[in-house]
Amino acid sequence: MEAKDIISLLLIIIGLIGLAYSAYLVGVYTASQTVFGGMTEMMQHMMGVSTQGYSVPSYIWILPYLFTSVLIIGIFGLLYDRVTVLKSSGDQLPVKQQETLTSTEIEDILKVLKPDERLVVELLLKNGGKMLQRDIRWEAGFSRLKTHRVITRLIERGIVKKMPMGNTNQIILEDWLIKRIGDERLS
Repeated sequence: MEAKDIISLLLIIIGLIGLAYSAYLVGVYTASQTVFGGMTEMMQHMMGVSTQGYSVPSYIWILPYLFTSVLIIGIFGLLYDRVTVLKSSGDQLPVKQQETLTSTEIEDILKVLKPDERLVVELLLKNGGKMLQRDIRWEAGFSRLKTHRVITRLIERGIVKKMPMGNTNQIILEDWLIKRIGDERLS
């Protein structure tokens, strides 16, 4: 379970508990004004002192709205995370189903990539099929954002995968591509 999921679940739990507690508080204040307040109002009326309305603190009426908002934010956060996971895990079909690719077929695969993507794949091929994301950034001369975007596109296309490693990521060519390239380009 990722940190985003845990935060969303905590928001949902806090929202539910807070909503129940604020409903309890509103119930207590309104009940005390009707049940116990009746005698107080009668005594005040007999003594000539009149107070109209309830004396419920204003923050009590804000609490249900606040905790309902927290609950809704938690639910939407969890749903958003689930939707993005489903979108990113779409079926990726490999380019070709055979044992090894010839050098011309490798060049054909590289031709369909954008220039930035091609540069990253060539760097990976030159470095044995795996590199740290920060090293790709420096060798390609990209900004952090551009490196992230290029790698994200390659992940979506099923060409590379990303493994967290410290404060960076290790970018690895996908297994299907490594098997088909063979040892000729990865040496």
